[in-house]
Amino acid sequence: MLIFVTHDESIFHAFDGQGRQWLLAGEQPLHKKGASLALHVSDFLTDVCKHLTLADGDVATNDECVKEACEIMKPSKNYDGWWTTDDLAKQVVEKAVPIFECCFPNAQALFAFDNATSHVAFTTDTLQAKQMNLGRDGKQPQMWPTTYGNGIVQKMCFPPAHPPLLYGEPKGLIILEECGFWQPGLRLECKDQKNNSCKDGKACYVCNVMASQPDFKAQHCLLELPVGTDAYRMWPLVHFLPKISLRVELHREL
Repeated sequence: MLIFVTHDESIFHAFDGQGRQWLLAGEQPLHKKGASLALHVSDFLTDVCKHLTLADGDVATNDECVKEACEIMKPSKNYDGWWTTDDLAKQVVEKAVPIFECCFPNAQALFAFDNATSHVAFTTDTLQAKQMNLGRDGKQPQMWPTTYGNGIVQKMCFPPAHPPLLYGEPKGLIILEECGFWQPGLRLECKDQKNNSCKDGKACYVCNVMASQPDFKAQHCLLELPVGTDAYRMWPLVHFLPKISLRVELHREL
């Protein structure tokens, strides 16, 4: 059985919805500057049990599970900081998935998230061509090793055999030459970016050639990574809602 689990994320301010005030005759309303104190709420909902929570009778028999998946924080640099993708991933791993497995042991969850930039973020060591420089100069992350061809291991950083100044440093996009994928005339950036004429690896710039490799195309964002213990790890079913805006116009009949 497949159960649809939607993620809901909202921010509520202290003065939301205050459209009326008590005033003496002749007084002008004084509105607070700014949005006031806020509460950030991140929760998971299903059509089976509404909020993803454990029933009262299940709490005593599932000590390893928290009671509810909801997370509430005060978003501000002076309070709880800011909600990040790492916080959401931690909520999924430590709360949402364990509660779902306790409530529905014979079912599979399909988690749905808004297609926001923060929700499709990758870990810093994920293979991402756009985060790499042409050479080893400049700031770029240290990515995990990968394979190409018939399982040939490709190190993304210089191994210990290199001089101390190079050991552990990212190689950059120049690894295309090590793999045999370098093409004559490759540029760092495309000459025709506006028309997007470079597709499917037939590119004039190195970043697109690297991004078209199977190992780079197979990378998963942080919310799609497997969760669970080392003995039992599960790839969660994750769906990102399309980036569309639905406008509903209400017509009042006079």
